[in-house]
Amino acid sequence: MLQVLRQNLIEDHDIQSAAEFMLMDLALMAYYNTIKGQRMLGDLTTQIERELFRGDSLGVNLREKQGLIVNNFPANGVPSPSTNLQRLSLNR
Repeated sequence: MLQVLRQNLIEDHDIQSAAEFMLMDLALMAYYNTIKGQRMLGDLTTQIERELFRGDSLGVNLREKQGLIVNNFPANGVPSPSTNLQRLSLNR
């Protein structure tokens, strides 16, 4: 991905000198480090949420004959959307 982005930058901005290449590479490294930091932060957030709430994570499996199967999702007690709308209109 970064290699393709680098090639596009070289072509679009007609980069030819060593200084221009260094500046472009520094910008690409900053972009990569930002993306890497965001991923690390997201992973850390997920770990903290698992530790605090200790809930089983939602698992989704796709099987050939059975179709989409969702694990750890208690859908039996979930009210329908129309019930929620009725409750909202009654509370006003």
